Amino acid sequence: ISVMQPNGTDEDGNPWRLLRVGDFSATLPAFLEHVKEKLGTPVLRYTDGGRPVSKVAVGGGACAGALVEAFYAGCDTFVTADVKYNQFWDAQDAGINLIDAGHFHTENPICAIAAFTGIGFTSQKSWSINGIAFN
Repeated sequence: ISVMQPNGTDEDGNPWRLLRVGDFSATLPAFLEHVKEKLGTPVLRYTDGGRPVSKVAVGGGACAGALVEAFYAGCDTFVTADVKYNQFWDAQDAGINLIDAGHFHTENPICAIAAFTGIGFTSQKSWSINGIAFN
């Protein structure tokens, strides 16, 4: 998992930005079930871009505006939330699997980490929650 198009670096030189990209090999239906299980969301809205899942971009909350960036980063799948109607059509036209997993469910996994590190309890840089790695 890596930071997609970093905005800058932290004091240790680590890149930062909300968007992440990583590799995952699955059919779209299998990946949809994986996302539902790992994020604990009962419902997904998605469009099938016509490709299997192999390179995934993830943006918690309302990151659907980064669809073009995911496309140019070579991603075939983008998981985010608050996707607008036309963004689903744009993704389908571009051949990208676009998944709206819900605002709460895409932001919630990182909230505990942000609160815990933000108040100085730890300097830990890598976390895993429900099998999802955060670096």
